[in-house]
Amino acid sequence: MEDSILPSELLQVVRLSLKATAYDVWTANDDETFNPRNPALRKLVEAVLYSREFVLTYYIVVAVLVATLASVRGTKKLLYHRGQRPKSGVETPASYASSSDTLTEEAVAPKGDPERKPLLSDARSSDGPARGGIFTTFARSARSICMYQPRPLPSLTSPTSTLPENGTSIAVLLMLAVNIFYLLYHTELSIPMLFAFADRAGLCFAMNLPVLYVLAAKTNQPILALSGWSYEGLNIFHRRLGEWMTALAAMHSVGMVGVWYTLLRPLHFGFLRFISGRVGLLGLFAFVAYLAIYVSSIGWVRKLFYERFLLLHVVLQVAALVFLFFHHHNSRPYVLASFAVWAIDRAMIRNVVSSEQHIATLEIAPDQKTVLLHCTVQVTPRRQGLPSSISKGWEAAQHVFVTVPSLGYARHRLQTHPFTIASPPPPTGYTGPWQLQLIIRAQDGFSRELLAFAKYHQHVEILLDGPYGSTDTLATMKQVDRVCLIAGGSGIAVTYPLAWALQVRATPEAVLSQRTVYEDGRRIVPQISGTEQVQNNKHSHIWIRQDPQSDRWLQYVPRLDSTRHSVEGLVAPLSADDGRAADLITARFSTRGVHALRPDIFTELREWVELDSGKGQKAGSGALSSKTHLIVVSGPDSLVRSVRNGAARLVREGYHVEVHVEKFGW
Repeated sequence: MEDSILPSELLQVVRLSLKATAYDVWTANDDETFNPRNPALRKLVEAVLYSREFVLTYYIVVAVLVATLASVRGTKKLLYHRGQRPKSGVETPASYASSSDTLTEEAVAPKGDPERKPLLSDARSSDGPARGGIFTTFARSARSICMYQPRPLPSLTSPTSTLPENGTSIAVLLMLAVNIFYLLYHTELSIPMLFAFADRAGLCFAMNLPVLYVLAAKTNQPILALSGWSYEGLNIFHRRLGEWMTALAAMHSVGMVGVWYTLLRPLHFGFLRFISGRVGLLGLFAFVAYLAIYVSSIGWVRKLFYERFLLLHVVLQVAALVFLFFHHHNSRPYVLASFAVWAIDRAMIRNVVSSEQHIATLEIAPDQKTVLLHCTVQVTPRRQGLPSSISKGWEAAQHVFVTVPSLGYARHRLQTHPFTIASPPPPTGYTGPWQLQLIIRAQDGFSRELLAFAKYHQHVEILLDGPYGSTDTLATMKQVDRVCLIAGGSGIAVTYPLAWALQVRATPEAVLSQRTVYEDGRRIVPQISGTEQVQNNKHSHIWIRQDPQSDRWLQYVPRLDSTRHSVEGLVAPLSADDGRAADLITARFSTRGVHALRPDIFTELREWVELDSGKGQKAGSGALSSKTHLIVVSGPDSLVRSVRNGAARLVREGYHVEVHVEKFGW
């Protein structure tokens, strides 16, 4: 019995765990209460105190991983700056876009889809893959595997479980592996040591709280700034980490119930007494709150009750932080850090600094399913180093959060919905009025109510919070040799401003409006004498949409004489006809109607990469070996997957292809 722990002795360990901190570990040798004579009790005490100190090293690991991402990003930018090709073909998440999906899954599923063939098949294209050494071949295959996105899986928690590309899945598994290591390292899984395991699970939950809130922050938080990833890219890690933390909370709760059953119950310590104490009751409330957050975040609930999901996510997480703060002394530093991240992100920056009130004009597009929201923004000079609002300007592919209190103040005042800015950004240094446009496809909830509201109201008061989103895609576009933009449905709100930034001189005179407006009771029709497609072999822009009427979504077009549309990138000469507009979209595909056409994505990509190299030119020879190709895609999951997997095949064949995904969803 010398190596066993008596129930009465366990109470001493429980009291110790409620008070001991990492500081107590460093001063433990000076206090005899931390060195009990019972070997088993001493072992349990040492395990509890070791956990206090060990979990703090988790932040060192996180810092090293973030520093590695930052160094990779910095090296990549440096190689681009020097004109060298970075040895990477792995897709990088870019800025977040949230316009609603307008294409079905079948929209990009042509017959003979090359994705249906094994990625690592021995089949060769007519041109054949580029040849190289063993290391080069292995590196291409590894990059190709990382870029490949598996098929969606059936799921009980969402309509379909869309898997990310393999590179992101590997990163998520690495994150989970690090967490499992911190849960199990130096932990003995036995009945006498059950309390130490449950205590470690609770500490692992607490240590992940600040990381969880940083990953959820929508402002320019450190990981986003250092890695160049977008909010949407980081949100994948936020959701997976949240699921793991729910499992940790369950392990902590079940473990503590097991401690009561095996060690406290023999002391006639009743379960009601165990659970109704201050520590037990607050812990139960915190667990229920976090479990409710998880349930409200699953795919089915987000899709069917999006507005309720937003409200519950805010209310429950505040309640859970309060319960956790008073539940355990050691959780308080982590709770305060998490609350500080949330308060700075939402209360200070988003609600005070970045939020602005504007009067918007609502217009229903010809398809009767889309609201075009227009707003005149008075652009003012931006102050360096300070968070900016929409009146300081924005960059291509950035997004804003929209609040429309007029839809119902009690319900919609606290709701914010993200949408990509579809109009071109103001030129650098410009001050004065500038038009902002959002494309809002009617789905359910907020967007459906806004469509009904727009049928009877032309003007509405809105709150704009932003702009947000990474600008890495835009910077990379200006550094690579060739760019291909692919939009699906309302994904054109992402790709069109990017095409504008790449091919149009940024001047106020470059913008032509196609809107019919009313001023002082007079109807003003825009004077555009014609449209001519921009011819530029370095850049391609493909738009796949359901209906040709979607072309009316694009209300602002560039003047033809303000574009660069020669192969060498020379500026076009000024024309005498200032009313001619340029068409920045090189190919349009309609997936519905008599003339419906679903493009073969891989064929389009292959023709594009071979366009300036000649038939049979391979990446291992000639000029193409030094060319870098960037594919930017924004659209539904089926389109994104087709582009990723097509690019993965090209990478394996030796082409230098990089993919940026501007993912959006509802």
